[in-house]
Amino acid sequence: MEVINESNSSVEYVIPNDVGGRLKSSALLCKSCNSLYGGGIDAVFAHATEPITALLNIKRERKKENILKN
Repeated sequence: MEVINESNSSVEYVIPNDVGGRLKSSALLCKSCNSLYGGGIDAVFAHATEPITALLNIKRERKKENILKN
């Protein structure tokens, strides 16, 4: 893990956007860690919570097709 500074800071949702989180911070993760988590843990979490967020019609900042609208 790196020390976060202006050259390597990365904006990350405090509560994942996939479950409706809106609050962001640039003091949580460096760019490389954010990329690592975004492609791993965050992706698995998003996939696991997708049915629930679709049923609850959770609004996201990043538009994503509702899986129930087929």
